[in-house]
Amino acid sequence: MKEIKALTEIIQKLNYVMTRKQKRECVGIFFLLIIGALLELIGISIVLPFIYAIMDMEKLISIIVPVYNVSQYIDRCMTSLLNQTYRNIEIIMVDDGSLDNCGIKCDQYAAKDLRVRVIHKKNAGLGMARNVGLDIAQGQYVTFIDSDDYTDVRMIERLYRRLQYENADTCFCRYYDRTADGRNLLARETYKKDRYDGEKVKELLLGMIGSLPGASGDVEIGMSVWKGLYSLDIIKKYGIFFPSEREYISEDIIFHM
Repeated sequence: MKEIKALTEIIQKLNYVMTRKQKRECVGIFFLLIIGALLELIGISIVLPFIYAIMDMEKLISIIVPVYNVSQYIDRCMTSLLNQTYRNIEIIMVDDGSLDNCGIKCDQYAAKDLRVRVIHKKNAGLGMARNVGLDIAQGQYVTFIDSDDYTDVRMIERLYRRLQYENADTCFCRYYDRTADGRNLLARETYKKDRYDGEKVKELLLGMIGSLPGASGDVEIGMSVWKGLYSLDIIKKYGIFFPSEREYISEDIIFHM
């Protein structure tokens, strides 16, 4: 029956969204779910909308993962994403015409975890794959993770919490470069401020293009999008998208500009 199916879907989503602490604190919700399902059977709908409202307290975050011929890395990437401490996520895997078994692996992840969605498309490059993901993303915020990279399991939660604390629409984090001998080295970046507002945002963007004379690096801040959390509402409102890296040297810097 549709009411029981709805109950099952809600329980599954709660299992993904809630941490263990939240589950312990919200045991009563499951009793409300059962009562709500029974009331639905006799045409009285008062509890399920309340449950949906509770689940919406943590905003959905979309993670777009372009995939192309990365079979040896994709499991490490997906393990880091599926184990994020922030649970209310959707992972959009865009198979960009992979020639290896990545397409099969994508479908396997979708079959195992309801938060994973898969798109199979003809190869067109990284920027175009991200755009396809943006077209179907449903979160309030979005981030982009390359499928040959992996993240700290706290990455999404820490970006989101700081973004909320600062009442900002974008949040960046530091990252590590992995050396050939297996060491993780903190990438050299120079953030002059903790928060950038108004005209100061231009300073941040200029730092992605180049650095001042005498600086230790070519740029002050890396231009890559895979270290940021962005407002999806702003992206869609202003029609922001990625150009093709086959036409421009860096699709990421143009996306930021």
